[in-house]
Amino acid sequence: MFDPKKHLSGLAFADALPDIAQPMLPERAKVLDLGTGTGVLAAALTRVARMVVATDISERAVKDATKNLKGLDVEVRAGDLFDPVWGEWFDLIVMNPPYEVDASDDLTLSSPDMVERFGRQVSTYANRALIGWPAEEGDRLAELSGLSVERLEVVPTKGESLGIFSWSAT
Repeated sequence: MFDPKKHLSGLAFADALPDIAQPMLPERAKVLDLGTGTGVLAAALTRVARMVVATDISERAVKDATKNLKGLDVEVRAGDLFDPVWGEWFDLIVMNPPYEVDASDDLTLSSPDMVERFGRQVSTYANRALIGWPAEEGDRLAELSGLSVERLEVVPTKGESLGIFSWSAT
């Protein structure tokens, strides 16, 4: 789990997310924040969605997100990738996967094949996704996920600029 103060891409994504997501969403949308970490994206999504589900494989992340999202209409669940939402359908899935791993950060818990598994399974759960990824590495994201992605926006951060990439089944 990344500390959003240390890894500013999550905060930058959360700031831009409502404006990017809203035009894609139907009224009363149901949205999934996959790999929620601290819950910052889920919190931002409550501004534009009727229902937000936030999941993470890390028990600590689930505990922290539950605490951080208290009072907001977000359901936080524990489990690996899509396991906690098996059989459900979402209007949009949002994911800011770990793409920078700091070996000294013992809170970082990721699956090395998370993006590949996401790409194989996403269309079972939604027709649209927004993915945070280094702005200049869209080809790598497409290669890892097997998805055709389009960069919608570049968000400057203190480090590498964040790209907000879109995938659509249609």
